[in-house]
Amino acid sequence: MSKENDKLIKQFHDYLNYERNYSKNTVNSYLNDLNEAKEFFKENGGFSGWNQVKSRDVEIFLQNLATQNRSRTTQARKMSSLRSFYRFLVKREVLDNDPMQTISLRLGEKKLPQFFYEKEMRQVFDSLGGHDKLVVRNRAMFELFYATGMRLSEMASLKLDQIDFDLKIILVHGKGNKDRLLDRWEAEGWEGSDLKVVGGGCVDVVSLPRVQGVRLVSPLQKPTRLKCLKRLDSMP
Repeated sequence: MSKENDKLIKQFHDYLNYERNYSKNTVNSYLNDLNEAKEFFKENGGFSGWNQVKSRDVEIFLQNLATQNRSRTTQARKMSSLRSFYRFLVKREVLDNDPMQTISLRLGEKKLPQFFYEKEMRQVFDSLGGHDKLVVRNRAMFELFYATGMRLSEMASLKLDQIDFDLKIILVHGKGNKDRLLDRWEAEGWEGSDLKVVGGGCVDVVSLPRVQGVRLVSPLQKPTRLKCLKRLDSMP
């Protein structure tokens, strides 16, 4: 039975990885959630296999998460992982009944994000003055962050050959291995040469066709800025 359960997990892993094209981190999150649920079932009544899990078992698992004061978003993510897994098993005709069909979770009140507005962003940019390579890199990253609305992970993995400095086009490798083009990005005081200076020598820049109307300009959220600062501190 253990080998059969491992086989199902392996099939689900391959489904997420090759058919859904999810990133490695996303796939690992799904599998970690399933493993946590499996360990809970083992310690609370035993685990005879994924085909033996009942709706009541899942409800008790979610209740336990709430008792541990796990956040609503964490509870919702783990429930989503189980739901995706069982939908996969039903679709593959491994199971006839989906124990997740009757499970629901009422989410708490959504909090409005806190933004850095123009005045605050000017203070951030003004604090990054100077010509030291590290300062130039940090300023270029923050200006690009603010001008494009790129995710932190997208910024961290950005390479020089993804940027066309002449056409102001960026090829972004997003979540789930999905690419998109950012066109006509601008930031006050932006100098494209900043990235070239930091890169220590620009490789051949890919010439990309112009894509109209793609512009993601939004204020930088405080949690994102704090994460970025921590990431910058850890970078060489």
